[in-house]
Amino acid sequence: MRMPTELPQCERDAVEEAQRGSTAGFEFLYRCHERRVYSFCLRVSRNPSDAEELVQTTFLQAFRKIATFRGECEFTTWLHRETVKVTRMHLQRHLLRSTPIESHRERRSADHGGCAIPLAGPVVAGAVGSLDRIHPERAYAELQTAGTV
Repeated sequence: MRMPTELPQCERDAVEEAQRGSTAGFEFLYRCHERRVYSFCLRVSRNPSDAEELVQTTFLQAFRKIATFRGECEFTTWLHRETVKVTRMHLQRHLLRSTPIESHRERRSADHGGCAIPLAGPVVAGAVGSLDRIHPERAYAELQTAGTV
């Protein structure tokens, strides 16, 4: 029987221990994967301090969600998916912060013969993620049809 403070020897044992709430099991997983996660986050963010923050957020999410890991794929695959989710959210927030709303209004006005289209109401939850998949004017029309705007 392993002592509670002893680190597990294999990843499968570490995952099982982490799922039972063992910090030693999760620490083992962190030590095994931290460099790979950091490298990915650095490539995406191109900023070392952002990459460190993304690594921290990724492992915090992984710690919270470790019970959902069912072993249908490798742990590295599951962790990579979590990393991608965290970095994508970071990029979306960064894009929204760096693009002033006035530039969106000017572009909309130019697209519609100089007639400004009012941006009424708050951004609908969930709409931000869909903006990168569909054309903004179409999205706005769909929101109007649904009575959201």
